[in-house]
Amino acid sequence: MKSRILLAAAGALGGLAFAGGSSAQSDEGLARQLANPLAPVARIPINFDWDRNIGIRREGERFSANVAPTLAIDLNRDYDLVSRTEVAVVSQSDVAPGAGNQFGVGDVLQTLLLAPKLEFEGGVRYGAGAAFLLPTGTDSRLGAEKWALGPAGALIKQQDAWTFGVQGSHIWSVSGENSRRAITLTSVTPFAAYTTRDAWTFSLSSESNFDWEGKRGTLPVSLGANKLVRMNGQAVLLGGGVRYYLDSPETGPHGFAFRLSVTFAFP
Repeated sequence: MKSRILLAAAGALGGLAFAGGSSAQSDEGLARQLANPLAPVARIPINFDWDRNIGIRREGERFSANVAPTLAIDLNRDYDLVSRTEVAVVSQSDVAPGAGNQFGVGDVLQTLLLAPKLEFEGGVRYGAGAAFLLPTGTDSRLGAEKWALGPAGALIKQQDAWTFGVQGSHIWSVSGENSRRAITLTSVTPFAAYTTRDAWTFSLSSESNFDWEGKRGTLPVSLGANKLVRMNGQAVLLGGGVRYYLDSPETGPHGFAFRLSVTFAFP
């Protein structure tokens, strides 16, 4: 299963070789929009992640294909409803002593943000709403087996080639398997991105979270590079990155991890 995930990632990035020439100005503008999670551009990002050194013995590894279809629904002349649905297909091994191998689908995280269409002075936009965790995991080690919900939001500023922002949510479990620990989880993703005239985007981010029940957190720092290309007229953002875990629970990943990504855009 791991080889299938890696082959899919390689095939997606291999599409760079077939990218056709298009308007640099229009590609730059679209690349800037894709750097903004509140922009009214439908997209399907797929991230292929490889995490290593998982668990107390640092023997585990995890391959995952994370899919997050995002759509800005035009409610009226003043507001968009930004919907993001995140789910992962995971293959992991030895994440805990005696755990063996697991392959399947994880839980779904659905986020809905109400975002004013009008930018504030300085290119600032915000979105506020809610996040919902749905227990769709096909294996007890791939999901929390809990229903959870809570507030979510995003604050974005775009100025010239730069995009700065932060996304976050806090969810509490409301029902589910009684034998599993309750969820009280804060997730925060600050980021900065720079888009060049030839539609490259370079980013620095941190997909951090803190588990208040377990009193433990995860703090990775990620560097990424993506290029907007055209494949038979279809806009596709291709790239990858590397991240390093500054802090992680004993049972979590450690050291360096890697990502390949492809995003299909529908402006």
